[in-house]
Amino acid sequence: MDDLEKQVDELLSLCDKLTRSNNSLVGTVEDLKTERTTLIEQKDKAKNHIEAMITRLKSMEQNP
Repeated sequence: MDDLEKQVDELLSLCDKLTRSNNSLVGTVEDLKTERTTLIEQKDKAKNHIEAMITRLKSMEQNP
């Protein structure tokens, strides 16, 4: 009976550890999703800025 109690306690401890680990991973995933969204927005902003610069340069070439 003592061995069974010990095994149950070890299982409960392992479950607690896995739960904490899972919660940490979920938080990390959420942080990475937020970072990804921010990076996509920055990339799009830079792309639009570069496209606008190219358009201005082309118009300058056509109107010397």
